[in-house]
Amino acid sequence: MSDDLREYRRELALYCITRETRPVSAADLAETMGTLAMREGHPKACFARLDGVEVAGILRALRNTGHVRSAGAVHSSAQGREVPVWLKADGQERSPMPLPPDDEPAASRAPSPAAGALDDRTEAMLAVGDMTAAFYAQQRAEREAFEREQLRKHMEFTARARDTLVRAGVEVPTA
Repeated sequence: MSDDLREYRRELALYCITRETRPVSAADLAETMGTLAMREGHPKACFARLDGVEVAGILRALRNTGHVRSAGAVHSSAQGREVPVWLKADGQERSPMPLPPDDEPAASRAPSPAAGALDDRTEAMLAVGDMTAAFYAQQRAEREAFEREQLRKHMEFTARARDTLVRAGVEVPTA
């Protein structure tokens, strides 16, 4: 991992924990960090392979510099043991949102429909929104195709039943 990425993750952890009002575990903070980095449209390297073990190391380093403090431990049913929880240090001000490292060139990011007219955050949110809209459109199209197929089968069954009844001499009302 590059030094820029390591520093970015440290600043991101500090940004997230200075906004927490309750003690938070390293695993929960890692999830918050990853979600925030994705939502802000930062490169995948910023949140890929970010886990509780790495964040626990970041938190210990931040404790040594006086930025965070240990707030005891809570029982984690997911891990079946006590896990340490952390808070910002007393008097610690809110940290600014860090900028992503320049490890990934901007040209490799997916272009948005209105590139140039939007800032990176809005562009990233549109990309996520476009993917969500595409997913919902695909689900709707599949559901409608399924419903059409069910209607076609029902109509075929009704026609066969009507033909059978007519051949048997039963008077069938027409709709």
